[in-house]
Amino acid sequence: MATSKFLLPTADSVFKKTFGNKAHKNICIDFLNNVLGRQEGKLITTVEFLDTFNKQKCVDDRLSILGIHCTDQDKKSYIIEVQVESHKDFGNRSQYYVSRVLADQLNTKELFSKLTPVILVGVLDFVLFDRHDRCVTHHVLTDSVDHRQDLDLMEAHFIELPKFTKTEDEISSELDKWIFFLKDASKYVDSPEKIARGNSAVIDAFSIVSRHNWTKVELEIYEKELDILRCRQSALETAEAKGLAEGEAKAKLELAKRLLAKKMSIDEVAEVTCLSVEEIKKL
Repeated sequence: MATSKFLLPTADSVFKKTFGNKAHKNICIDFLNNVLGRQEGKLITTVEFLDTFNKQKCVDDRLSILGIHCTDQDKKSYIIEVQVESHKDFGNRSQYYVSRVLADQLNTKELFSKLTPVILVGVLDFVLFDRHDRCVTHHVLTDSVDHRQDLDLMEAHFIELPKFTKTEDEISSELDKWIFFLKDASKYVDSPEKIARGNSAVIDAFSIVSRHNWTKVELEIYEKELDILRCRQSALETAEAKGLAEGEAKAKLELAKRLLAKKMSIDEVAEVTCLSVEEIKKL
């Protein structure tokens, strides 16, 4: 199989080199403005990368964190944490993490008025919310009656990549371009201008993830990350297959018990459940 022209943007080293690039802050700014739906007057104008740049505890920790201090046109200041995640419990984990980042801002003598809002942007390579097919969702604290957002210190915004199914010709917004980049850049073989038309930040992002712009050492690190991802996926699929097999066996046994309780013969139960006569006799 031919080597891809572009690297996988959600791999840890690639993601940080793309969106945490001090020389190309326009990429991070444009991405965040589009994900958060910022309009003129409230656009993010400056970003500074924090020392939360990488909180991984070990080389195979899938959680990639990019901490960013932002200022917008309203002169408002806040912290945005961008996380690339693959764990199914991320809904709970994200709330815990945002609250920790918020609480850690204050030392013993500082007042609550000093708190800076924390916004989480989660780039997810799995489906977190089954109840709808929207690939981007926005979560804030609002009043249950009039839906006013009076408590504005915490927000969470999620991009569920598997839900994005648009083709190159169906891309209709700047946000679509960024999601296409995150999900499909590593599969893309052409020049990115058609995808990124009119958006220099997306063109710059494609340039950064272009394989020929990476050193041999950087590519070795990248390939190691891909190996870790493959191993994790393989382990997950094995566990799911085992769980399905165990669940099916348990269901057959429960069905056999019910049929026996209805005075059905062992031979008949065996025929219906596909269990052996010996297995049924043990019940």
